[in-house]
Amino acid sequence: MTRRVEPSAHQAAVEHPAVAAAVETARSFMAEARQATPEEYIRLAYDDAGLPRPEPAAWLHRAARTALGERPSWLAEIPIAALAAAPFPKLVLTGAWDVPAPGYPPGTGAILQLVAATVADKIKAVPVRVPGAAHEPHRDRPDLVNPLLTKLWGR
Repeated sequence: MTRRVEPSAHQAAVEHPAVAAAVETARSFMAEARQATPEEYIRLAYDDAGLPRPEPAAWLHRAARTALGERPSWLAEIPIAALAAAPFPKLVLTGAWDVPAPGYPPGTGAILQLVAATVADKIKAVPVRVPGAAHEPHRDRPDLVNPLLTKLWGR
């Protein structure tokens, strides 16, 4: 069995023009950001974009240091054919993005929902949009997500 929570598997959905544009925007941003310090990265990602900085600040700085040195999740290649052929149950969870999501650029929710729906369709998974959640449905609504996972893992 497999589960994906708000998959940033953009490569699996890059045939959609909106997803392709989001990937190109992210590539351009990261090309500039990788030349920056963590504090400059935070300024580029939040202040210059007019977005509020997430709290706590120590976590944000740690996340910035990590982001500058890792391969972005939106470049991940997902083994679509193998997952689609696998006989185990599959579940793709995404937030419904029906609540405020400070720190995310406008349109992020729509792109991530499109990616999640495409991944679910391609791997033959059950797609679930979790109400009252944005990018982290497992943290925003564990009361809804945990029973879904318990059911999946019980199968």
